[in-house]
Amino acid sequence: MPSSLAPVRAAPRPRWYSHAYNRADFYRLAAAFGWLPRRARLALARRLGRLAPRRMPAEREAVRNTLARVTGAEGSRLDALTVATFTDFAMCFSDLVTTNRQPMERLASHVAVVEDRERAIRPEGGFISPSAHVGNWELAGRLLAGRAARATHVVVAEEEVRELEQWVRRNGDGVRFVTRSWSPSRRTGRSAPGETR
Repeated sequence: MPSSLAPVRAAPRPRWYSHAYNRADFYRLAAAFGWLPRRARLALARRLGRLAPRRMPAEREAVRNTLARVTGAEGSRLDALTVATFTDFAMCFSDLVTTNRQPMERLASHVAVVEDRERAIRPEGGFISPSAHVGNWELAGRLLAGRAARATHVVVAEEEVRELEQWVRRNGDGVRFVTRSWSPSRRTGRSAPGETR
């Protein structure tokens, strides 16, 4: 007698790579080096970033495959780009948990001048900037908020690891992190005064 149940199919594997290093102890370790002058701290981060690909073969392969696809690089050029990606990430991660905690004036002094920045940071009526997590969006949000008259809302997915929120989603200095389900108009029926969405 034939079964009326359809065969169970395995869920398709996601097409993106995820890693197991998003843990609070790594953030605490990086923050522990906050006492070093920034130049020395970033030099240490660069050194660790150059060593990381050898210690993280799965991550190295994921980064290498992505870079090969988006840049067309091969051989030694691709190897150099892969190491540079780990190096840049190590420095960005170090700044995320140290420089980002500094007063706005000091924070802004570490950022290169952007041409025509006044028009970019003082838009008429606000603006929305969609972007993937390819950089330090907390830093970007705080820099924008430090120059704008309105609150800056950074819309994010729900954090899977709640204990990381203190490191990567710190409200204050004119920045408010909200999840995709949040809406000031849904909550109050209208936008709050001075809010930019």
